[in-house]
Amino acid sequence: MKTKYKLLHFLPAVCIMTGIFYFSSQTAVQSSGLSSNITEELIKGISHFFNIQEDTAIGTAFFHIIEILVRKSAHMAEYGVLAVTIAYPLSKLKIQGIRLILWSELISVLYAATDEFHQLFVPGRSGQLTDVFIDGAGALIGCLLFYLINNIVARKKNTKKNRR
Repeated sequence: MKTKYKLLHFLPAVCIMTGIFYFSSQTAVQSSGLSSNITEELIKGISHFFNIQEDTAIGTAFFHIIEILVRKSAHMAEYGVLAVTIAYPLSKLKIQGIRLILWSELISVLYAATDEFHQLFVPGRSGQLTDVFIDGAGALIGCLLFYLINNIVARKKNTKKNRR
């Protein structure tokens, strides 16, 4: 396959980056509203599952803890997916092994840094170095999962090929 067609494999990464940019462009009120809605539904489910009665003081503290976990988990997940969508086309360009992990991680973390810089210009938002680290951790998890799954699939292909 020609290299110019292989570059089309980067399209999912560009789409993920566009989605991240869109969510980062939301004001603090918009962003908080989205995570608050998700957190409320999650707490309702937890409360129902464990049959927990609501205590306002404990409920407020619990809500804030869960909301932080939701927000930071979302950061990790979106950058994990980004790293995978970067690793796949890099693997098609014959970048393998530790170089694949390093390049995918580097590109993801650089994008995270630019995303946090972008948030400095959005009303009510701020760029956080800790978020870059959280994003980088999510990207690393995505890179490692991609690497492991890619190696498992390659071994299975080689095993089948050797049986013939």
